Amino acid sequence: METIKGYLQEIPDMQYTQTGITLTKFPIHEELISPDDFKNTKVIAWAELAEAAANYLDIQTHVYIKGYFKEREWKDMNDVRHTSREFTARQIWRVDGENQFKDILEEFNENKAEV
Repeated sequence: METIKGYLQEIPDMQYTQTGITLTKFPIHEELISPDDFKNTKVIAWAELAEAAANYLDIQTHVYIKGYFKEREWKDMNDVRHTSREFTARQIWRVDGENQFKDILEEFNENKAEV
């Protein structure tokens, strides 16, 4: 597993697969060595983590994400080959202004239990 960190570029987009599984996608500016050295990374979360991401993350949220990179290849209608690189999240932490880490899945489950 790898850990990436950065800031959300867009509001997370929650969707459902045909079988009803929740997935949420969002891009981040991934910090590499310093805040000035970054790349754009597509992140995808599944199931409960996807619901938590959709509920607790917003544009410019600072996050640490543990998971793994996955590459997909496909051909378009013109038979041109494309490659996409995504980071599949297994755990996501929000980082607040005081550098406190908050596990969004724990927060999501605590709030569900209170309802």
